[in-house]
Parts: sequence; C-alpha cells; structure tokens
Amino acid sequence: PVTILYAMQEDGLWQQVFRGVGFYLGASVLLVLGTTLFLLQLMRRLLQPLRELASAAGAVSAQNLIFEAPQSALATAELQPLSTMLAAMVAELRAAFERQHRFIGDAAHELKTGVTVVRSSLQVLLMRSRTAAEYTTGLGEVLRDNVRMEDLVARMLLLARLEERSPAGDRADLSRVVRESVRRLRSTLDLSGISLTIVGLEEDSEPYLVSVQAADVEVLLSNLLINAAEHSARGSTITLALARRGGVVELCVQDRGEGIPEHALPHLFERFYRVDTSRARTTGGAGLGLAICKAVVEKAGGQIVVESRLGEGSTVRVTLPVLEDGLHVGLRRAEQNSLSVPSSV
Repeated sequence: PVTILYAMQEDGLWQQVFRGVGFYLGASVLLVLGTTLFLLQLMRRLLQPLRELASAAGAVSAQNLIFEAPQSALATAELQPLSTMLAAMVAELRAAFERQHRFIGDAAHELKTGVTVVRSSLQVLLMRSRTAAEYTTGLGEVLRDNVRMEDLVARMLLLARLEERSPAGDRADLSRVVRESVRRLRSTLDLSGISLTIVGLEEDSEPYLVSVQAADVEVLLSNLLINAAEHSARGSTITLALARRGGVVELCVQDRGEGIPEHALPHLFERFYRVDTSRARTTGGAGLGLAICKAVVEKAGGQIVVESRLGEGSTVRVTLPVLEDGLHVGLRRAEQNSLSVPSSV
C-alpha cells in the first residue's frame, strides 16, 4: 500500500474564503440592481403607449366625445384591438348623444307647435263674442289638439321606456299575442273599410316564445296594421303572415297602398321623420310609430326592414329569435283554444 500525505498552512485561508464570498455577494447585488434598473426602464418604454392611450381615453367626456387613439398604441399589436374598440365605442356614444339631442329638439318643436295651435284657437275664440254653437265648435277643436299632444307625449314616454328597460326576463308567445291583437283591432280595420288576410296563424298554430313583453308586441302590431291601413285605399286588403324560418320567426305585414318613395326608405325609423312633410294636424302623424316598432324589435334582438315601391304598396318584415328553452312546449292548449281569429277579417 502507498500512503500519500498532503499538508498546507492554514494562515490566511479563512480570509481568502471570506474575500471570495464577499466578492460574489457584491457582484450578485450589483447584477440584481442593474437588471432591475434595466427592466424598469424597459417597462417604462413598453408601457408608454398604454399611458398615452389612457390619457387620450381620459380626455373623453360628455362635452368632448372625440377620441383619437395615439399612433404608439395603434402600432402596438397588443393595444391595437383595445384602441379600435375604444374608438368605436366613443363613436357610438357620440351618435347616441346626437340622436338624443335631435330627439329633444324635435320633441320641443312638436310640443311647441301643439301649444301654439291651442293658444291660437283660444285667442280666436276670445276675439269677439260668439254663439254657444261657435264656442262648442272651437272648444272641440282645442280638445282634439289637446288629445293629439297627449298622444304625442305618451308615445315619447313609451319610446323612452323601451330604450331604457332591460329585456331580461321578458317572455311572450308571439302567436297568441298576435291573435289577441288582431281581434282587438278588428273594429278599427272595419271602420277603415280594410280587409285583413291572415296566413300561418291558425287556432292550433305552434307557439313562438320570444324575448319581448306581450304589451310591446301589441304596440308593434297595432302600429304596423294601423299605419298600413292609413296608407291603403278603402276596400283594399292587408296581408298578415307569421312563419318560422330556422331559429327565427318572421312577422310580415303587406299592404297594396300608395307605397313609399325610395329616398325616404333609409329614414323611416328616425324619430319624428314623416314621408308626408305636411305639418297639418290631419296629415303626417307624429313620426314616432316606426321608431317605436324598431325599439321593440331591437330590444328583443330582432330586425325590422321595410320594402316598398310607389304605387305597389309596402311590406314590413320583422324577424325575432325564438327562445329554445323549452318553456313554450308546456303552454296550455286551452289558452290557445280560447282565442278565435278568422283567416279573413
């Protein structure tokens, strides 16, 4: 066997160990500090587009509905979708504010016109002494003007309610509500000399559950039918059709009246818009009927379009998504059989 012995002096050994440990600790601390400063500077540069985007978004207010995304945010792939979404959202808000201001201005004009008419009628009555018959006639005209103003205010309140209310929880069987509405509107159509042909709405029709209140469906149908009757000649026919197409149900109202000019079609659903620009009390209407219809349909997640040709009539198509939660399967057959709507009114 061979035995090897190694020996060395221990003087200064621990000093060298401590010196080495101190060097590596100092180097590690300096490295961490340098890395931290570098990362902070890097994060500051990387977050600069986000700060500029936040600053531009913070400048948006009710008085300044203008938003332009900074170029640094648009050039950053991660921030570009957010910038585009914010720009689109502010544009929609600006359009909504403009519609609201226009609505207020139009409403003020309509109400001022009505008040002026009532005041003028009363002033004419007070200009000189009149007979009892003349006073009766004049007050009757004032009453009619007052009723017209009351109807205008009611429509404005209805439109505001439709735009503010959440549709969550709203349920209605479209088939049943349409049958009931037609039954109530029968006398009005008879007085107008208009016949109504109904397609796809038999007594045992399949229930179509839609996300809308029954009262709103009645408002929608009455506006469409009365509007069609007002623009149809006496003795003509209006066709009401109801059918399911895939996941939606389509409600169609077609008349053979005077039709609508092509230039007016894009503006039909604007508030206070009237194809007949006459301001006479007996023509033109208030211009809120189709706006209310659109609010009802859009609240239920559907769409409404108007097709028309001058001299050939108009067709209004309403499509509403059918709720497939199984609730309509259990609707009582007795409730359906309690309604009686003929195929021709």
